[in-house]
Amino acid sequence: MRAALLLAQGHGPLAGPTRPGALAGAARRGARRAAACGAAAAAAPRPRPAIAARRRRRVAAGPPDAGLGPDPSSALLSPAGGDAVAPLVSQFEANDDRETFQTAEGVVEEVEEGDAKFDYLGETTEGNLHLVQRLQRDGMVQVFGLSSLSDILTVPVGDLAAATQSVLDELGVPHRWPAGSPERGVYCSRTLNLRSIKAIGYDMDYTLIHYNSVAWEGRAYEYGLETLRAQGVPVEGLRFDPDLVIRGLIMDKELGNLIKVDRFGLVKRAMHGTRLMGWQEIRAAYGREVVNLRNEGRWVFLNTLFSVSEAVMYVQLVDRLDTGAFAGGGAGGALSYQGLYKMVAKALYRTHVEGKLKREIIQAPERFVEPDPEMAATLLDQKQAGKMLLLITNSDYEYTSRMMAFAYDPFLPPGTTWRDLFDMVIVQARKPDFFAYTMPLYEVVTPDGLMRPVLAARLGGLYCGGSARQVEAALGVEGDDILYVGDNLYTDAVLTKINFRWRTALIIRELEAEVAALAAGRPHREELKQLMVKKEIVGDLLNHLRLARQRAAAGGGPAGAGAAGGGGAELSSDEEEALNETLAQLLLVLEQLDGRIGPMLEQDGSHFNRRWGFLSRAGLNDKSQLCRQIEKYADVYTSRVSNFARYSPYMYFRSPTQSLAHDRNLTAYYQQLQAQRQADAELQDLAGQPQGEQLQHAHAAQQAAAQQLAREPPRQAGGHRRSSSSGGRAARRRQRQRPRQQRASPREPGQREAPGLTVEILSIALPVLATLAADPIAGLVDTAFIGRGLGASQLAGVGVALSVFNTVAKVVNVPLLSVTTSSVAAALGRDRAASAGGVPTGGDEGHNGVPTGGDEGRGGGGGGGGISAAITSSIVIAAAVGTVQAALLLGSGPWAAQLWGVDPASPLWQPASEFLSVRALGAPVTVLLLTMQGVFRGLQEPRTPLLATLAANAANVLLAWLCIFRLHLGVRGAATATVIAQALPLAWLLARLVRRHGLRLDADALAATARLFAPTGLLVLRTTAITLTYALATSLTARAPASAAAHTVSFQLWLSSSLLADSLAVAAQTLLARSVAAGDAASARRIVERCVALAAALGVALALALGAAGPGAAGVFTADPAVLALVAALWPVLAASQPVNALAFVWDGILFGAGGFRFAAVQMALCAAPAAAVMALGARAAGDDVALRLCGVWAGLVLVMAARGGSIAAAWAARRRGGPFRALAVPPRERA
Repeated sequence: MRAALLLAQGHGPLAGPTRPGALAGAARRGARRAAACGAAAAAAPRPRPAIAARRRRRVAAGPPDAGLGPDPSSALLSPAGGDAVAPLVSQFEANDDRETFQTAEGVVEEVEEGDAKFDYLGETTEGNLHLVQRLQRDGMVQVFGLSSLSDILTVPVGDLAAATQSVLDELGVPHRWPAGSPERGVYCSRTLNLRSIKAIGYDMDYTLIHYNSVAWEGRAYEYGLETLRAQGVPVEGLRFDPDLVIRGLIMDKELGNLIKVDRFGLVKRAMHGTRLMGWQEIRAAYGREVVNLRNEGRWVFLNTLFSVSEAVMYVQLVDRLDTGAFAGGGAGGALSYQGLYKMVAKALYRTHVEGKLKREIIQAPERFVEPDPEMAATLLDQKQAGKMLLLITNSDYEYTSRMMAFAYDPFLPPGTTWRDLFDMVIVQARKPDFFAYTMPLYEVVTPDGLMRPVLAARLGGLYCGGSARQVEAALGVEGDDILYVGDNLYTDAVLTKINFRWRTALIIRELEAEVAALAAGRPHREELKQLMVKKEIVGDLLNHLRLARQRAAAGGGPAGAGAAGGGGAELSSDEEEALNETLAQLLLVLEQLDGRIGPMLEQDGSHFNRRWGFLSRAGLNDKSQLCRQIEKYADVYTSRVSNFARYSPYMYFRSPTQSLAHDRNLTAYYQQLQAQRQADAELQDLAGQPQGEQLQHAHAAQQAAAQQLAREPPRQAGGHRRSSSSGGRAARRRQRQRPRQQRASPREPGQREAPGLTVEILSIALPVLATLAADPIAGLVDTAFIGRGLGASQLAGVGVALSVFNTVAKVVNVPLLSVTTSSVAAALGRDRAASAGGVPTGGDEGHNGVPTGGDEGRGGGGGGGGISAAITSSIVIAAAVGTVQAALLLGSGPWAAQLWGVDPASPLWQPASEFLSVRALGAPVTVLLLTMQGVFRGLQEPRTPLLATLAANAANVLLAWLCIFRLHLGVRGAATATVIAQALPLAWLLARLVRRHGLRLDADALAATARLFAPTGLLVLRTTAITLTYALATSLTARAPASAAAHTVSFQLWLSSSLLADSLAVAAQTLLARSVAAGDAASARRIVERCVALAAALGVALALALGAAGPGAAGVFTADPAVLALVAALWPVLAASQPVNALAFVWDGILFGAGGFRFAAVQMALCAAPAAAVMALGARAAGDDVALRLCGVWAGLVLVMAARGGSIAAAWAARRRGGPFRALAVPPRERA
């Protein structure tokens, strides 16, 4: 039988919009669902299809038939080359148990029982599909528009869900939660893999057949009253009231009560007869009694809707019994509550046994049954997915046949009936005995129900009686290969789970109303919870004040007691009077809260039932006994069987994370950890540029602030801190009295390093990578736009202009970023440390000549004024520096371009001049945006500059595309896009700063900030050396457009791959600076060794990755054959240099972490000189050979990196003899 195939072509949902398709053809799933929705009448007549009991084998076929369209999976395929992918059309071959088909990826087969294993959740893989005879395709895939398999690890969940939902919509699959309605969800208590389920058994009443419970139970109630009336029971005037009872309640036959208990068995609500009981009455009746449902002589658990009529009748008659309405009895008469229950239960049992109610239902099923058109399609899907379907019901054959025909036959394909759905039908099963004992089995052999005894059941049979064990024998499966679905918690879930280990699904028809009520009552519950939090806050203070009064009366408290009131000091008469008055007023506050909370608790859950509240809740914060039983015995639960259609017969249900009591305060603890990590992140931001003792002091201030945060009292359940001001003052007083060395708590020298060192390194490196990667990635996009849209000459000219701009800008901008971060972080640290009682002070300079920022009197006062002054000073200096840079670039740009080898006759002259003239105007914006990054890093908000950088680069990409490809503004458009894209987040960051901190220009703060620039000459020297080396490389390759473009592409790729190493370098600097500041040389040495090992591994991985990608990857940036040929010549050098680059960057970070800034400046100058000589000599020797000239230039770049890392590594090896790492040398006694 042909499948309903989706007529959709084009790219995958993640690669672009999927063009609308249509469902066509008559399908095993699609046609039946269409029939279920009423569309089958419009379909052409077809012969009766056979519903196979086993899966049909799928094998590769030739060209598609005329009536077949593309495979539905083609909507997920994104053609790599833009051509349509011809879908593999399959046909079905009957009478084979294993599903298998051929694809371009290899052969796909279903896992059989003998080959099955267990997955990481302990579920069997039987029934899963897996690839065998896998074809090697280099990790390339087309589904979802992914370029490689690894991309699935980084695709946002929302994008992935939207992509899959678009295809599900085309298939006509109903939305499931959370995309659809939560009341139609299937909820999982224990992981359930439907693929491994071989058989699914169903109950009928309230499971496969949905009754109108009010109509059904109402008529059962009336028939029961007739029986009781005939016995002389006073039932006149009684009416069926379904609101009196909900499922999950418990009847107390001993006291005539109806009760609701929580998961522990404690009574939370109770009703005697139809009168709700108060708390005093409940405590008097039950105290702390735990309800044990195994005591069936007293308790009756209402676990099915069939119990509703019985419970309603019972509680109403309890009222009659209490008033003495029963002849010859009363409350103290012969008839007890136990006897009354037996009378009611027997009357309703006769109603069912005599069959009067069922005969009425058969005659007018439309009054009692609510047909669900999706139910038939759900069972068909399961049937044709290879599941054996069973119907096991306590109803007789005639009733079962008539009800199933009414509810299912109209929604099945023509010529089929409900019997075709099931591999076995068992009526009058006499559950629960069916799951507990072995009973006689009869086969129904005639339509009118004539039966004959048989010894064993077989597939396809219709039986009466028997046992679950006989069903397992007939099916050839047992235990967790079978899923049983029913509505009776005890019969259908508890017994099947305990006795046979079947998997269970519970149908809770009221779940739809429950979910709607929970949503409607959420504002009420939120207000109630807030009031409870207020009561907890006030009560906590009251309790501590009461304790303080108690201790004062006793003349003192325990040694070291930290309670409010100073540990039990004797109170004066005035203090005692004030304390007593405060206690009295707090009691009034609590009474006010209680007066509001009490009525609200009684109303809680009234959206579901005004007497009993929610089905699943007992009290404000706990689960009901019913909910606990469902969790324990039902693997999944839902409101109706057709909800499974929103999933699939192959669904893998996974249970959610269960919340425990100690989870609720983890948020406050997590916030404290985040504060500590934020301080560490600030360190790595400061460590991103060389700062020496400046960095160490700023980090010490942040550590003091983080420790203060960690010492704050923990938040309570509602998220508040303890409000005892006297306790807070005492804690701060004790903190000030502690020696500073006790507060620091550094790791002891020689202490064994925690196994999480690598994780700690990566936890710093990865966020840094995100920030560092933003600009180069945008640069790659700009390069691709210019190279593809404008040509090689324009690309080369822009490369020269960017080199000029970066040479002028970065010489000062990099130190400016470091100084800004240090200045703001120091001001923040002083303010926080002052509030903690310990202001870190020190000299004006560290041992490397970098200011520590410890001069307490400078930089503004406390209370945040110092922060505002530091921010304002940095902004003023940045604006001045940006203005000077703009003037220099505008005035000397043409002259500088000639230094790069571009004269007015060169084709590179015009694009370089145009780009530089616009870019120079944006120099103040660039400097200010960089300064804003430093400000927010100093404020310990590293995410804010990251968001600003991402926003700026995203806007740059969009504006560059618009200016180049739509407005045709050329290279001026590319420069304009960059300036505008940087101005927008700059305005947002400035507004954020003004709103939160204000701007206050302070003369002393401005002078202190300016003084920070004095020792940065060393940093400027180092930055100048490396920047000029890069500029020389650009100028030597600018003699020809092709070589300049090839160098630009290669250099951008080189920068991008180096970001990983640079982020690892920042992590090394951060952790090493912390250890050095703490005096922990042993830990510092371990950090160095681990970071160097990670750098080596990273370099090798990058080299292999570039080697595997090959020079063809450069085709993204340009289509010029000459440029691509030169890039291909450089590619081996680019790949082989990656280990050298990674080690050089990480050794730089290690050097900065140790404070070796003088060494770094001199070392970089000495390394740059020979590299520049190699470049110049290589370019001269190459002559007119462009490829050889390019290789010579890159040989110099590799040399400077090798010398850069090698010299630092040599200094590390010689640390015992002095140098920048002398403080980390192993002491002689430790070496011995």
